[in-house]
Amino acid sequence: LHSNGLNILLGALMPMRSLGIFERSLKFSVIPGKLVGDVLHKVFFPVLSRLKGDASLMRIQFLRVLSIVFILSIPLVVLLSWKSEFMVLLLLGNNWLMAIEPMSILFICIPFRIVYRFSDALLQSLGAPFAIAMANLVSFIFLLLAIYFSIDAGVIGVSWAFLYCAFVQFCLILFLALRKLSIGF
Repeated sequence: LHSNGLNILLGALMPMRSLGIFERSLKFSVIPGKLVGDVLHKVFFPVLSRLKGDASLMRIQFLRVLSIVFILSIPLVVLLSWKSEFMVLLLLGNNWLMAIEPMSILFICIPFRIVYRFSDALLQSLGAPFAIAMANLVSFIFLLLAIYFSIDAGVIGVSWAFLYCAFVQFCLILFLALRKLSIGF
């Protein structure tokens, strides 16, 4: 629903060239966060499920991984955003120079996606799939509205809208995870 709904909305509102630029920028900018987030999810879901009865140990592990994610991903985000021109030339070639600025913006989503996947693992291990579904639904509605209202700014506006919605999704899922662990936001 997320990717197809996004593509249908953007296809209806943007020229195909702009849609292609955004789609390629998004695809390559979310790969690092998705890969790391998926690994964290697969590794920590079983660990967190076993720790389910020990809330203090779950809190410690969750906060430890959260801090490590930010310590490692923030320099990566700065580097990738700063060198987005190099990344576009390396990944897409000279014909995609219009993707430099959108990709630079979308690289900022990396830590949000990683934390989202890790928080998702925590909430799943605590048996809270409804909370995850509600956070996803709310962030998807925010995404559609933000994109609809930012479409006049073109690919750059849509990229900022996507980043804003990634941040909203991150805040929602992190709030739910911290609440489940009885940690103040």
